[in-house]
Amino acid sequence: MLLLFKCKMSLVFSSSDSEVIGRAINLSKNDYLKLSSENLEEVYELRKCVYWIKENGYTRVALQFPDEMLNNCTAVCVAIQREVNCQVFVLADTSYGSCCVDEVAAEHVSADAIIHFGHSCLSSTSRLPVLYIFGKQPLDSVHAVEEFRKMFPDRESHVILIYDVVYSHSASQVCEELQKRYPNLLISKLDINLSPVNKDCNSEQMNNICSATVIRRCGRLINLPREKVIDEYCIFYMGLETLSLKNFLVNFTKCRFCVYDPVRKNSRWFTIEGSRLLKRSYYLIECVKDAKIIGILVGTLAVSNYRDIIDRLKTIIKLAGKKSYTLAMGRINPAKIANFPEIDVFVLVACGENSLIDSKEYYKPIVTPFEVELGCNIARKWTGEYISDFRELLSGSLAYADIVSVERKDFDVSLVTGRVRTLGSEDTDESQSDGTIAVRNDMLAISALHANSEFLLNRSWRGLEQKLGETPVAIATEGQKGIASRYEGEGQESN
Repeated sequence: MLLLFKCKMSLVFSSSDSEVIGRAINLSKNDYLKLSSENLEEVYELRKCVYWIKENGYTRVALQFPDEMLNNCTAVCVAIQREVNCQVFVLADTSYGSCCVDEVAAEHVSADAIIHFGHSCLSSTSRLPVLYIFGKQPLDSVHAVEEFRKMFPDRESHVILIYDVVYSHSASQVCEELQKRYPNLLISKLDINLSPVNKDCNSEQMNNICSATVIRRCGRLINLPREKVIDEYCIFYMGLETLSLKNFLVNFTKCRFCVYDPVRKNSRWFTIEGSRLLKRSYYLIECVKDAKIIGILVGTLAVSNYRDIIDRLKTIIKLAGKKSYTLAMGRINPAKIANFPEIDVFVLVACGENSLIDSKEYYKPIVTPFEVELGCNIARKWTGEYISDFRELLSGSLAYADIVSVERKDFDVSLVTGRVRTLGSEDTDESQSDGTIAVRNDMLAISALHANSEFLLNRSWRGLEQKLGETPVAIATEGQKGIASRYEGEGQESN
């Protein structure tokens, strides 16, 4: 069995060695403890994994685990390899969000398929077949039905039932009971790209699509009756208060949300402050309009069409008379972003869940592609609907808007600074260079970053320079041991 761990270390600096060594990391927040063989089979659906591998004849399979499930990865690998003759690789601590399928890491080991374990944002992939194993979290279906009836006593209520993917195994029982009592209840389906994966689920989705308007949003399919609009419905969400819930809240801003917590076994009306959300978005849009330099942060290499939205953003930013630089830095944090003080605003290209970042702790605002479009593309008008999935901004989607160039004479007053600003540029010559990303080939990941030298003219430190052939070759020597706050042997010489 060949295991490949893609691991990174998150260092916490402290003046006390014992404090760092004794620091504990809680990996049991989702109750994925060491499981017995029976529970391991049930939670990780090992039979389903083995059948899928055999049915499709895969020989190199990558198993992607989130951090909280890593303690069971060895047992899962052993159980799978006991049944199939293939090489198995474990992908851990992905370069970006663990909810996205890490196709790039899988291709580094020439894997021909991926099994993704744990929570998923269900963003579509483009290169490798994927099997999703969400991990079965416990859900009391009887209690959930009782809570639903308590929150919606009127049988004629118009409600959409949405559930977190980790509760998909129990959702059918809840749906069957509720549909007997509520004729206007709509059940969302998981929008999974199932190439040769799980054909039963695919046919189930297709059978439920009839004379209705199909709404595809946040990894879900909702079959809305043609005479209805989604604003008329309330949403009953079964799941914890995670990024998934936040993604639903911003994408269904006009719907009332009732959230059922399967762990605490309670339900409550969850109201997002619409005015607060609008104020925050308006502020970020104003920041985009004020910005002269916009940094495009590559927050995913897995979601399909990510290069298309990067190209679109470059075009929009350039026609608005601004400059853009494309940066690939893995998982972002305030320290990384602070290395680029010249950039006024950053736009994050990521999946719908990971793109919604509260940038209060960051040195500069971080916005979404949708907010860049609202700030730089005059053809984009805000109707009150928020779009977190950048694929809905591309050509062919219902929310697509043409890119319209702006004349230099168009100007207005900033609501943030109070200064007059211009939108657009008379100089649209192609010689105006932007930061670009160099790719290894059409199918693989980003391999190099090239930025306009003007970006670094006034910096005292410009990063490492290669100086190929100028650096003499030296013999490798043993370095220091220990942690950064105090290496072994330090302080002994002074004593």
